[in-house]
Amino acid sequence: MGITRNMFILAAGLIIGGWLGARYDTAVRTWIYGSDLAAQYQHRVDVLERFGSCREFVFYGDSQVEYGPWDHAFGGRVGNFGVSSDKAAGVLARMDTECSSHLVLLIGVNDVRARVPDDDFVSTIQAIFAATRGDIFLIEIMPVAGDHARWNPDLARVNRRLEEICEGRCTWVPTWDVLAKDGVLRSEFTRDGLHLTSAGYALLVERVAMALNLPLLPSRAGTD
Repeated sequence: MGITRNMFILAAGLIIGGWLGARYDTAVRTWIYGSDLAAQYQHRVDVLERFGSCREFVFYGDSQVEYGPWDHAFGGRVGNFGVSSDKAAGVLARMDTECSSHLVLLIGVNDVRARVPDDDFVSTIQAIFAATRGDIFLIEIMPVAGDHARWNPDLARVNRRLEEICEGRCTWVPTWDVLAKDGVLRSEFTRDGLHLTSAGYALLVERVAMALNLPLLPSRAGTD
């Protein structure tokens, strides 16, 4: 009886914890890990605000952008304004609206995980569009895998909304056709189910280069 009761309590705790983590995302992770997550976010934002400069192309998004090899791939023509754990509202808040750069945007996985309503998310993306003075290149929210794979149906649904609002306003950059297999991020392109390996980034960079019509700098061949 005691074992059964303890197992029930454990299962209930896991279910409630998972629901809270999905619903409140950053707030719950900050509560669990202390202030480090919020401090790291603010540090990155502060650095970009002080040192980030207007380039021909500016990449905005979350960790999937921050960790990307954009400067190595394209050189000084691009600026990396990615911030780990960011959401669309964060991008809108920190954009330099006076910059006439072309915008390359990859954002949304954290909004979906935090259960931001689709209409609110799409409205924020449209506000980002309105605040952009240059051309816009919208990268399809990438698929995920492992423990994150349960979010793929939601990501696919949101991507359909994004592709709709992109039509006639921006250049759509698809990702699932090269990164996914059976609706899930291919295992050879990720270690944690959320972030890309260098092999995954190699495919994404090629797709972005074609969309932006930017030549790639020579790179060293390597393995993950």
